[in-house]
Amino acid sequence: MALVLPVVVNFLENVVKYAKHSPRNRLLVDIIGIGLTVIIALGIYRAAGTQSRAAFQGKQAHDYLCYQKQVVIPDRIQESLEYETNVQLHLRKPIPGITEADIQRGVERDQASLRALGRVKCKHLGG
Repeated sequence: MALVLPVVVNFLENVVKYAKHSPRNRLLVDIIGIGLTVIIALGIYRAAGTQSRAAFQGKQAHDYLCYQKQVVIPDRIQESLEYETNVQLHLRKPIPGITEADIQRGVERDQASLRALGRVKCKHLGG
């Protein structure tokens, strides 16, 4: 960084000398300066837009994970356990092709998903 500063200062001094040489040179330096300013401003604007979109998408992903963690997965576990209990109590007939072991594996997978989502910090969903 210390090496760059003298080079930049020298460059700017030469630009000033060039601009003072004639009105045409001054106009050229002004046009180039305005052009560079516009290019830098557009770059900053695009970077801010990209960052804003990324933040918005990150929030959407976070909200989706929270919804899965707080609503979808717990409801699915509860419904699976209720189904299993109702079949065992003969309150309903089992769905053909779905065994008790299938239901239990599904519950275990959902519980593993909840453990994996444990690091996701969520505000309580009202409702």
